Amino acid sequence: MIAPMPRTADENPNPNQSGNGRSQRVRIRDVAEAAGAAQSTVSNALNGTGSVDPGTRERILKVASELGYVPNRNARGLRTDRAGMLGIMLSTRSEAGEVANVAYNLRLAGGASRAAFRRQNALTLLPPLRTREEAGLLVPDGVILADIEVDDLARAAFDEIGVPIVTIEADPGSPDEAYWVGADTPTNTRTGLDHLMATGATTIAYIGTDATGTWSVQSAKAYHHWCRERGLEPVAVTVPRTQTVRECAEALGRLLQRDPRPDAIFALTEKIAVSVVRRLGELDISVPHELRVLSGSDGDHAAQALPPITAIDLHPEEVGAAAVALLYERIEGLDTERPRIIRATLNARESTTGRL
Repeated sequence: MIAPMPRTADENPNPNQSGNGRSQRVRIRDVAEAAGAAQSTVSNALNGTGSVDPGTRERILKVASELGYVPNRNARGLRTDRAGMLGIMLSTRSEAGEVANVAYNLRLAGGASRAAFRRQNALTLLPPLRTREEAGLLVPDGVILADIEVDDLARAAFDEIGVPIVTIEADPGSPDEAYWVGADTPTNTRTGLDHLMATGATTIAYIGTDATGTWSVQSAKAYHHWCRERGLEPVAVTVPRTQTVRECAEALGRLLQRDPRPDAIFALTEKIAVSVVRRLGELDISVPHELRVLSGSDGDHAAQALPPITAIDLHPEEVGAAAVALLYERIEGLDTERPRIIRATLNARESTTGRL
């Protein structure tokens, strides 16, 4: 059982005073704002980690000194007196319980846990944490953050207390941060679209989500670029990140009302793809003879759907294991290859080929 860590003041023993007399402690986000740099870059500069340009590091250290920033000694002590425990957070969103049921995230957590166990370390599944105080209750040796989005609150919280971080897919808020593991999303999207065209599709629609994470954004961009290169009109719709059955059915309905009607759909997630195939069955629209469906991520639900859905396997078990390895290397201060790109596999099934 993991005992909660005591909450500690983050930094400044000589805090500035606000107008109401309360102490205003200088935090990493204050330094980041004053230096015009990302919080992750500031964290790396102050902690001596990561690949920060020497000039940028010097500028950040100067700004931090001028503001009176002092690192959290307790958080730094944890970097050497280790707990033997890593954390993994699948989402910071309110619907994280639903997100955790997605096949990708379950396979990701399984691969990461096996990799941590091989090192005789624990891996804890963290609940949604959004503040420094929440993150400070459990201070692992390092954390893996999945489903990370722009201005990610969990990222900011762990940066502030000095915990090393590896993200699943690049952090959209810190494009220069290289400590991430994930897919070559533009290539994977193009592979799926090329497959649909090779099966005879001429009007390929795209269903994505409104999430701001790198995977979602890069896949949508790759679709639009692919269409432009071929002189095709993009036919794209989005669903809320919750991806409920109703939301997916409504998105499909908008596509079916178009003229000409799409003869293929690239669905970003397995959840969307499964909902689309089920709805098409209810509408007596034959898959794949009238409309082909391909999923941008694979899992048991896609493989067991009727008909089985062609999908891109992102190999989340390998992603999880690679994330643990990279996180340990970051904790140790090793200058190793990063980011780590895991190659995907297209699993062609009946939803596009007409063959089991």
